[in-house]
Amino acid sequence: MKNSGAYLRLLLFGFLQLFGYSMSSPFLPILGAEQDPTKILAGVLIGSHFLSRVFTELPSGLIIDRLGGKKPILLSFLLSAIGAIVCAFSMSIYMLLLGLMIWGLGSAFFFTSSTILVIRFFELHSRGRALGTLQAVGFAGIFVGAPVGGFIAEYLGYKLVFLVSGAFMVAGFLIAFFSKSFKERLAKRPGRVSTLNALRELKNWRILCICIASLFRMYIAQGIMLTSFPIYLHDFLNVGIGLIGISMGIRTLGLSIGTIAFGYVADRRGRKSVALAGLAIESICLCLFTRAFSFMSLLSLVFLEGMGSGMLSVALILFVTEQTTKYQGSIVGLYRTFMDIGAVTGPIFTMVIYTIFGVLATFTFGAVMLILNILTLSTVKSRK
Repeated sequence: MKNSGAYLRLLLFGFLQLFGYSMSSPFLPILGAEQDPTKILAGVLIGSHFLSRVFTELPSGLIIDRLGGKKPILLSFLLSAIGAIVCAFSMSIYMLLLGLMIWGLGSAFFFTSSTILVIRFFELHSRGRALGTLQAVGFAGIFVGAPVGGFIAEYLGYKLVFLVSGAFMVAGFLIAFFSKSFKERLAKRPGRVSTLNALRELKNWRILCICIASLFRMYIAQGIMLTSFPIYLHDFLNVGIGLIGISMGIRTLGLSIGTIAFGYVADRRGRKSVALAGLAIESICLCLFTRAFSFMSLLSLVFLEGMGSGMLSVALILFVTEQTTKYQGSIVGLYRTFMDIGAVTGPIFTMVIYTIFGVLATFTFGAVMLILNILTLSTVKSRK
């Protein structure tokens, strides 16, 4: 590894970013549903964080190639802090939408930058473990942040949750600002890089299949697990917001184990096999959610679904970066753009399905989409 100090700080920054944002995850869809009786804007509210990222991920990949790591990471914390403050003082769902979109811009700069830096810092044989650890530490932030935010919201109100999140973003900005680890530019540059060059990579069937799989992974994560699933727990099973936060934390524990353990497995056994196994696990869990015979059994399924999502999270990004040696920064940005499209459309479409056809149709449709991704990803050949 070229810079251990930078990697350790990336771990800290990943924890702060996801801890801060996840604090609002237990109540955000419920808050949106309370302010919008049709429940459609509740889906838009969840997707708004990712809507701005759709237009930012690819440019941020170009920026990291040209400017190095420090400036994009500073910008990420600054924008995230502004977004959290706007959410805290919002007077309507539309102000919440604006705040979450600003927050999304910050997230795009951080996660694209940190992914590219890890790819550059580590050799191929240890890259899965390093990226899995980074993602697992971030998911640990979600594991802690979701229940903490849920209980703060239940006893002290929503506003304080956003203010605490903003304080963590400010802390991250200050740590990054005074850090010397990100001053140097990346040693290797791809030369002339443009958005058009990156988009041309979609002609590559392997890259397109992996990007589509990342889209549906986020469709499930944001559309079902973070939007319709909490409403299902609240409205159908009468689960309190605090316990919903705990269930989200249990899922994140699965995410963390999936990324860190199967990042290592992906280094040894291949990216494709881990990705296919993750898709299968998630699809099975979605089919069983409404058949759980107790809340504890439901939590077990939530844990396993999170583990499957974690396996996909680490395997797919490694898989796509190994399909080409050109424009890796832009390819990561392109891959994450597909992720964000899934995150934006997922909450909207799942709430439409949930409202019209019910919860069973919502989960079944998600499982079918994952099974179709197993079929398409199976056609992609692994590169040794």
